[in-house]
Amino acid sequence: MGKVTGLDPGEGQSRLIVRRGEREFLVPYVPEIVREVNLDGGFVIIDAPAGLLD
Repeated sequence: MGKVTGLDPGEGQSRLIVRRGEREFLVPYVPEIVREVNLDGGFVIIDAPAGLLD
């Protein structure tokens, strides 16, 4: 999907900042979307709802 470049604490909800090419996406950091964060493996598994990455 892309590379996680940061975490935006936001107001009320944190979001992962993900860069793919020239585009940047804000992915809500909630268990319904962010399924796994593997720091040792260097990856995050998300279940993106339709339209989130458009």
